[in-house]
Amino acid sequence: MKTRLEQDIKSLANPDRREVLMRFFKTGKGQYGEGDRFLGVKVPQVRALVRRHAESCSFADIERFPEPLRKSYLIRPATDGATS
Repeated sequence: MKTRLEQDIKSLANPDRREVLMRFFKTGKGQYGEGDRFLGVKVPQVRALVRRHAESCSFADIERFPEPLRKSYLIRPATDGATS
C-alpha cells in the first residue's frame, strides 16, 4: 500500500530531469554512480512534501518505499523528527 507521501513524490517525477541527473552522476555500467536511480524531483519540492507529511508518515513507512524513494537522504531524517 502506497503512502500519500510516496504518491505525491512520484507525481512530481520529471523524466527529462531524471535523465540529466543520471548522466551527471554517472550511473552507467562501470561508472562511479552505477545503480543509483533518480526520479527527477527537485530538492525544494521534496522538502515541501516532507514538511506537509511529517506528522502522518513514519520512518517505518519510508523503509517500505520501493527504490529509489527508500534511500532518499532528504526524506529519512525528516521522518525521524529532524525537520528544520
